[in-house]
Amino acid sequence: MKAQPQPQSAGLVDLRTGFYRHCLLLRMIGAIGLLLPSLTLLAQGATTNQLPNPQFRGTNGTVVNQSSTVTGTVPTLWRLFGVNSAGINADIVPVAANAIFPGSPATNAVRLTVTAFGADQGLDTSQVRFSLVPNQQYQYRVYLRSDNGDNSNQNVNVGVAQFDQSGAFVSGLGSDTKTATPNWTQFTGPSFSLPGNLTAEMSFRLGADGGNNSVLIALPEIAGPSIENLMPNPNFTGTGGTVVGNVTGTVPDSWRGFAINGGAITLATVPVAANELYPGSPSTNAVQLTVNTFAGNGQGFDNEVVRVPVAPAGRSIWGEVYIRSANLDNSPQGFTFQLNGFSAVPAFLGGPNTVNGTATTSWGYFGTTSYLNVAMATADLAIRLVESGSNNSILIAMPRINGLGNQLFEDGFEN
Repeated sequence: MKAQPQPQSAGLVDLRTGFYRHCLLLRMIGAIGLLLPSLTLLAQGATTNQLPNPQFRGTNGTVVNQSSTVTGTVPTLWRLFGVNSAGINADIVPVAANAIFPGSPATNAVRLTVTAFGADQGLDTSQVRFSLVPNQQYQYRVYLRSDNGDNSNQNVNVGVAQFDQSGAFVSGLGSDTKTATPNWTQFTGPSFSLPGNLTAEMSFRLGADGGNNSVLIALPEIAGPSIENLMPNPNFTGTGGTVVGNVTGTVPDSWRGFAINGGAITLATVPVAANELYPGSPSTNAVQLTVNTFAGNGQGFDNEVVRVPVAPAGRSIWGEVYIRSANLDNSPQGFTFQLNGFSAVPAFLGGPNTVNGTATTSWGYFGTTSYLNVAMATADLAIRLVESGSNNSILIAMPRINGLGNQLFEDGFEN
């Protein structure tokens, strides 16, 4: 189906800004034995949103239909599912600034409607699970509004599920059921913490309580430690990148252009204006990748030379990127986008999936499923084109590999 990225939800604070000095003070206190073991980021109020794409941008989400009717549009990095005779629909609804609460940002909501209750149906982030820091406190917040035509209330189960590193379900701590009214209301879930290296996801399921079983969901978040873009040079500055094979043009710092076995590509850096990728997006640079000659998979663009570190081992990461067609005739352009993991040796470990996308003349937001491998030490993103018959060209902007920032303490404090 279809889905776009995600600046963090309003009111969240990045640990990497303004928190470093406080962490140093805590270190000094701990050195003289006065640091309280139960101190958490949640208590300090310095948290970031763990969820992928909380603004519900893009249309490249996942649809799972198991003998059901699953329809509509799914935001990137989210999943809409129906199991055994379920009927469910999702729509992305623009929400104006100040519409949810005074000062609320312009965003998108998802209208989730159940037309038939089957074995299970809902909306979740199971494709992109985030890592939990052991013994760290977590808690969800979300705005809900009943969309029932008769203005009746709507019960919604807000789920937070935890999984071990093999993907086996561990618990549903942090979940509960809320009642959405015809007015936007923020709901907060119970806080939770767990030992061990686990991952988590968020889900929404509607109760069969009358009305037309419809709800609007906006600004979901699970508060926790800092989620960062681990990608080197995502703004594509400089010209000191690596060239392998028949590559013309310039390669941004920390990136690689490659064309081997008879392939040939051209790379160029193109400025992107503010608000061009999505409302509120910053100004940045894009890379134009044009394949002049195809030779199998032997040509593309990646950060193979400067892979991102994934530490400690066993943490979950996922990839995101904005792409649009740059074909001269405005035709669509096929491409592949893959997140790859490598061991410390290094040895190639594979990736969670290959996104087989189609770029149009509008910017599209694409993302991989999350990837967790206890042997993974580094990772990269690779983008290749599929021969289309036109001039085989795309623009690439704002690449991300998302993961936890470097932790000073096991309870999640960050430098």
